[in-house]
Amino acid sequence: MGPGCNKEPSGSAASRLDDWFNVSCFTVPAAYTFGNESATDPSLRGPGINNFDFSLAKMTPIKERFNLEFPAEIFNLFNRVEFSLPNESITTAANPTTGYITSQINRPRLAQTDSACTAVDVLVS
Repeated sequence: MGPGCNKEPSGSAASRLDDWFNVSCFTVPAAYTFGNESATDPSLRGPGINNFDFSLAKMTPIKERFNLEFPAEIFNLFNRVEFSLPNESITTAANPTTGYITSQINRPRLAQTDSACTAVDVLVS
């Protein structure tokens, strides 16, 4: 890594997908040697996780022995995208995707409902 190089470009996550980190700050070390960059650099982080799920259920008693339940679930409630980690491969070969985020790791919003009828044990004394 070159001295005084700014590894993190500024901007929003969506604007940095093709340039998550400054690839010009990194070079391939000489053969059979290690570079001077840590394998776990705290300033190079992937995009964060911002996911909210929601669940709601209604239980309705029917007579004495039966309950009717209606659950509803929404996954990724606010429909926010979660990006994968950037490609970190720095090689001597031409690699045009170094520093690029090329995929999404979550799914779009999903809503589902269900119903269930359950029997309740009634003790008779």
